Amino acid sequence: MSGQYKRKRTPQSCEGCRVKKSKCDRHQPCEACLRREEECVYEDPSVILVDNSEIEQRLYAAEREIARLRQLNASRLQDISKSHSSNSNIFPRESNARDAKVLMAVRAFGDFSTDQATGARYHSRSAATQNIYRCLPARIRPGRYSETLQEHQRGVFDHLVKTLVPSKLICDILINHFETANSFLRFNIHLPSFRREHESFWKRFYLTHGDVLPEANRPFWLALLLSILSASLRTYFRDDHPDILKVLSAVNMERSAYRLALKQGMKEVLEVGKFMENYDLDVVQALLVNQLNVDIAPKSVVWMNTGMLVHIAQSLGLHRDPANIGLPQKDWEFRRRLWMCIVVCETSNAWGEGLPSQIHPGDYDCLDPSYDVALDGRSEHDCSNVMWNIYLSKLITFLGPVSREIRSVRPLSFTRIIALDAELQKAESTALNELTFQNSSGAPEMVWRGIVFDSIIPRLYFCIHLPFLQNRQNKLSRERIVSSAKRLLKAIHLLHSKADDIESYRWLGATWMMSMPFLATVVLGSELIITASKDLEAWSLIDNAYHVICEIPELVHNEHTQPACDVIDELRKERRLTPSLISRFSVISKIESLGWLWAYDYLREQGRNRI
Repeated sequence: MSGQYKRKRTPQSCEGCRVKKSKCDRHQPCEACLRREEECVYEDPSVILVDNSEIEQRLYAAEREIARLRQLNASRLQDISKSHSSNSNIFPRESNARDAKVLMAVRAFGDFSTDQATGARYHSRSAATQNIYRCLPARIRPGRYSETLQEHQRGVFDHLVKTLVPSKLICDILINHFETANSFLRFNIHLPSFRREHESFWKRFYLTHGDVLPEANRPFWLALLLSILSASLRTYFRDDHPDILKVLSAVNMERSAYRLALKQGMKEVLEVGKFMENYDLDVVQALLVNQLNVDIAPKSVVWMNTGMLVHIAQSLGLHRDPANIGLPQKDWEFRRRLWMCIVVCETSNAWGEGLPSQIHPGDYDCLDPSYDVALDGRSEHDCSNVMWNIYLSKLITFLGPVSREIRSVRPLSFTRIIALDAELQKAESTALNELTFQNSSGAPEMVWRGIVFDSIIPRLYFCIHLPFLQNRQNKLSRERIVSSAKRLLKAIHLLHSKADDIESYRWLGATWMMSMPFLATVVLGSELIITASKDLEAWSLIDNAYHVICEIPELVHNEHTQPACDVIDELRKERRLTPSLISRFSVISKIESLGWLWAYDYLREQGRNRI
């Protein structure tokens, strides 16, 4: 028979088993691919074995369940629906939860689709089943990435790897430094799997002589690597650091230009992989790490990226506690950490932009993370790092309820402010009892933690009490503002005195920690003048703070820094409030805007009263 008439036999095994030359059971996925955690792809889907008897049994059971559920009292279902939509308490919480599950089951069971090839009926991925599908870990979700990677897209990856990824030695230097400088890294990414993929990437790189592509089961890992490299470069305080000199020599770019190129490269990786359709946990991790590049991104972009991150995370079920949706226990801790980081990121950005938060406590049931030996290690230092991250995250998310109260369209209630003050005091007391850090001596990391703690707690007290500073009969707000201002000035002085020891960590407070002392100095000095206080220690703090804030490297290039320092210098020397000085106070808002309108109204009123 002529060769052109030879029949082409359809392969009966999946592509993975043919490559591995292993036995394939022709299921979808086959047992061999399940063990290898690989994508199971058949050249011809018709060879896949389907157990029709099992489908018929499940279909028969489903139809019986539908018949039983349809016998429920229609009026009761209507009442339940009304009670859920109006958030009323007609039925107990347990009843509501049970009935909600019943309704969800009705919708899920009642939604069948028909496969066009086989005519089989099956549950489509919609309603309740769609939620569970999206909650599955990324590695067991169906992979569609290999279908989207066309020839021109392969060229994009090849270009990004060869132009933006330096040698393995330099990558290791940046990743190790980032792990040291950023204690939240173990919360932002799954470090063990990232390091395994990093080693695998370089093995494939050497084997293919640089023509390497991301693996199909982790298509967005390259985006995560590029975002880490860019964020790691930010954590270096000095441009003449040996690591920075090595990196810039290898890539032949300036630091800022290289970071922008890495950021753009990460964006291209996401777009090539159609991340809006195929997003997974690697996309969440890449977007989280990329939030640390806020210093090179416009505010509008940061806010939009935050919203996208929140919606992707919710679509993947991160807002649900993994124990409640049947996920493997080994995935619980990391998913809880990811969700906490997302809440922290969204809450802080919402506060900074003066916009409503997109996440509310009643919208999620994910529990707080905890110390995990498998993820964190067994040493006391590892445990201390985890507990510090958890408590710091809780303090940052405290901005959420504060923002909802003081920015509400309803009149601000001082009763609620007292309650928030009590909650913050309790959180502070708990953290002091549970955490380990020093204020002036000890390891640099512990000193840094003390500075962060003494900066963020007073900042939160300022948020709560500045609106009520005008009420002279309200002694609580005045006491909190004065004590918090003193605490902030002590923290910035300690930051200055320990600058060399903690330079690897200070990137975390590059804006909020450095700018708040400007407002604290003006408010404290004005309050001392208004009350005719003879507090020499407070004036000494103001004098010391003035010399420190005028030399802060992070703000030295800000055009408003010198005018603000001139105002503070006049305040500490003259020690009196004049209309001219008060009018010049507005320059402080160019550096620190938190609560400025309330503080400025109060100072102007006091200035008028003293004329």
